[in-house]
Amino acid sequence: MSENFITSIIPTNWEKYYSNRKDRRLKISQITRKITTKMILNLISKYENINKICEFGGGDSCFYEAFRDSYPNSSYIIYDSSKNGVEAFRTKFENVAPYKQRGVCIDLLQTSLDSSFDLVFSAGLIEHFNKDKTKAMIQKHFEAAKSGGIVLITYPTPTRLYRFSRYCLERLNMWEFYDERALLFDEVDCVCKEFGERLSYKLNYYILLTQGIVVYRKY
Repeated sequence: MSENFITSIIPTNWEKYYSNRKDRRLKISQITRKITTKMILNLISKYENINKICEFGGGDSCFYEAFRDSYPNSSYIIYDSSKNGVEAFRTKFENVAPYKQRGVCIDLLQTSLDSSFDLVFSAGLIEHFNKDKTKAMIQKHFEAAKSGGIVLITYPTPTRLYRFSRYCLERLNMWEFYDERALLFDEVDCVCKEFGERLSYKLNYYILLTQGIVVYRKY
């Protein structure tokens, strides 16, 4: 099957996405998020001293509660440019003990970050930019991580399963991420290896829209 996706330079409307999310959340999405969450936690479970966690593009975060259970004494911060996404996170979690979690609305590409986090990760973020901005966003992950810190990134990759699944969703008018670029490993690794040592690479076939998952330790 050819990669004839419906693509657009118009960015995904994240304000609309997060404002309507509860109404549109499909059962299959709940299942795939649980699979992704489990894979992420398994990949980082071998690393010690994860006390400060940062999620890029987290919105209202489908990962936070699982991280809180696995790392109850760690702080957790969400950085996202969507006001609705960050507000949803704050509403659900910021007044929940132990009060070590918060959401911050910023444009990551326009903001300098302190290199203080033990773990910086994103799931489904870097593919929503052109090639230059994807590179810049990957670099931001390493900027936020401390020396020796862990960076984990997931991104869609154009396997046959991904292409078929996306093709079906587009034809059913159920696809809304038209700025999504399915990325090859080499594009991601080419940038990451400038800033860190690769520790793991895994393909997540279980969620149909296949995701690559890479883990690096910052130099």
